[in-house]
Amino acid sequence: MSTVDTACPECEGRLRTTDCETVCTECGLVVAEDAIDRGPEWRSFADEETERERTGAPLTRSRHDRGLSTEIGRSTRLKGRKRRQMARLRRQHNRTKIGSKAERNKVYGFT
Repeated sequence: MSTVDTACPECEGRLRTTDCETVCTECGLVVAEDAIDRGPEWRSFADEETERERTGAPLTRSRHDRGLSTEIGRSTRLKGRKRRQMARLRRQHNRTKIGSKAERNKVYGFT
């Protein structure tokens, strides 16, 4: 990961370049990205290479959504208004994941 000296076209912030994309550190705009996935096409979740799968992580029964949901991460670099905005987004996202009372009970039971 490196910081490039060029400026963001939207907010004039600094750009950070990783292996596959260039992102503004201030506003989060993705300026450039590498559309080619250079990772392996097949993944193995077992000890034997013969049981390869083309999908992501295996499903788990220890979570109410079987491990298929997403989570919005936390950043310690956010300040003020942006931190409150992300907290609201995270709270709304968590509310939308639970669609019924039965699912809410599963969430409480698994945590």
